[in-house]
Amino acid sequence: MNLRAIANKLNSGPFELTEGLFLRLLGLTYLCAFGSLWPQILGLTGSHGIAPATNLMTAMYGQLGARAYFYTPSVFWLNASDGALTLCCGLGCICGMLLLAGFSSRWMEGICSVLYLFLVRVAQPFTSFQCDALL
Repeated sequence: MNLRAIANKLNSGPFELTEGLFLRLLGLTYLCAFGSLWPQILGLTGSHGIAPATNLMTAMYGQLGARAYFYTPSVFWLNASDGALTLCCGLGCICGMLLLAGFSSRWMEGICSVLYLFLVRVAQPFTSFQCDALL
C-alpha cells in the first residue's frame, strides 16, 4: 500500500462526518452567541450604552498610540457606530446560519471567529466571562 492510498483512507469516512457535525454544531453555537448579543449590544456598548465602544477605542488609542491597532485588531477602529455594531451581530448570525447549513463551512467559521473576536474586544466589560472565553 502506497502513501497516497493511506492518505486517501485517512481523509475519508468517519472523519468527514465528524468534521461536518462539529462545524454545524459550532454554527449553532455562533448563531446563539450572536443572536443573544444582538439585542443587547446597543444598550451595552452603543453610543448611548453603559460603556460606549467609541470611548473604549479612544481610550486605548490614547494609552497605546499606534500600537493599539496591533494589540486590539478590530474593524471598529474604522467605525464603532451603532450601525456597525448591529451590522457585525447581523453578519455573525447570517454566517452562523450558513455554517449550520454546511455552506462554505471553513470560510463561515473563520468569519464568525473574527466577528466574534471584534465584538468581544469592544464589549470587554460585558464579555470577559468564562463562557465567552470558551467560545
